[in-house]
Amino acid sequence: MGIDMNELRRYRDEINQRKKQAVWAPPNEDECVITYMRMPPGSLGFGLCEGIPFSYYRQKHKSKEQPKLRKGTMNYLRLVRRNGNLLRVDKYVHGRIDVVHLAQYSDGVRYLFPFRDGGGFYPTYTYVTHRDNDRPSMEFWVDGGQILRWTYDYREDGSISAAYINAVPDGSVPILSRGTDVFIPGEEIALLIT
Repeated sequence: MGIDMNELRRYRDEINQRKKQAVWAPPNEDECVITYMRMPPGSLGFGLCEGIPFSYYRQKHKSKEQPKLRKGTMNYLRLVRRNGNLLRVDKYVHGRIDVVHLAQYSDGVRYLFPFRDGGGFYPTYTYVTHRDNDRPSMEFWVDGGQILRWTYDYREDGSISAAYINAVPDGSVPILSRGTDVFIPGEEIALLIT
């Protein structure tokens, strides 16, 4: 199956344009539910994406959302939700806020834009989740010229195929990596193919 670099460019450019237009406007946290998630060192968006590979990673590292953290936890996410919708994620590294992602929603798509605490853009990925039939269908990480895309195929046998590509469409080596994993969801998610 070929990769449509023009399609990847369109997604990348649209997401980068939205990032330029995003403004620092933290939500009022009244009537919000705040939870926390321990974060393994070196993990990027594992707590910010909804697809099965990220659920599997969280399960593998025994990282779940909880109402409070164990004392002394230094690397974690603070998640703010209202009516089930994620509004803000504070990523703490060594006990201090490293980056704040603020959510915006548009036509079934959730954008998580990165900011420094207090405003100003933070140089890292914007995370985007497309939903179809109330489940993730496609997710992106975009930072400048780089785009990572996951597409999910929900199969009749209950398994989920997760195809990914890591690309810099205008780079001298446009495809950095690609692959497909197959997962069996359940109480314990099983990875079938890597």
